[in-house]
Order: sequence, then structure tokens, then C-alpha cells
Amino acid sequence: MTNLSVVREAKYSRISYQPDPLSDIRCVGSTKPVGYLPLSTIKELGGNVKALSAEAKRKGFIVRLYRKNEAPIVSGALFVADPVALMKLLKKNKNTVEAFGWSSNPETFLEEIATRQATPKTKLYDVVADAFADYENQNRTNILASTE
Repeated sequence: MTNLSVVREAKYSRISYQPDPLSDIRCVGSTKPVGYLPLSTIKELGGNVKALSAEAKRKGFIVRLYRKNEAPIVSGALFVADPVALMKLLKKNKNTVEAFGWSSNPETFLEEIATRQATPKTKLYDVVADAFADYENQNRTNILASTE
């Protein structure tokens, strides 16, 4: 029997039931270019920020740690991105991303996701939501059916 937990994925994500409560970070890859968790959530779930960071770095992922008050997330947050998957998404949406003044460089785009807020109901918001594989977010311009 699997112990299912509810994970609150703030900002661009929705509440979902997942067997691994840290899966928003651990599931980053070709179909989910970006994931993050607030540091308080990682702590509450018994996770270890250093271990999660090392795990992601071993996979060749971009890892960004924002301490308290360094990003809009009050407790700070750990952001992880698959640079290959994120680059593919950014190339596909280069015109949109650049029209909003954001970068199409994966590392810079990850920083922008962490420190800026895309305006809801815009094409840029759709790109950011796509980076999190959040196809049903109510703030999208077009809510897509789940691909799960």
C-alpha cells in the first residue's frame, strides 16, 4: 500500500496526490522541465535540501536555492530545472518569452520564474505553467486537458 500525501504546489501548480511528497522536484525531466518546493515544505515533509540538490545535480539539472526573503516565497525555495527540456520549451516559445522581456536562456529563465511573477491570463504565464507541466492552471489563457 502506497502512502499518498497531498502536496501544495504554490504559484503555478495545483494540489495533487503524489506517492512521493517531494516529487515536484524529483519528477523534473523531459515532460516536466521545472519543479520547486518551498524550503518550509521540504522540512515539513522530512526532506533534506542538500540531498535533494545533490540528487538533481547528479542528473545534470540546474539547481537554485533561494533562502528566506531572497524570492517571493516567504520561507525560501529550492528550484530545479532540466536544462535540455527547458531549452526545448524556450526555443518553441522564444517569441513569446522575449516579447515579455524574459530570457530564453534556461538558467536566467529559472531565476526569473523564482523572482518574478508572470501576469495571469497571458501567453507568458502559459509558458511558465508549461515549464511546471501544469496544463490545467486556471490562470492560463487556454486550459488544456491533463496529459497524465
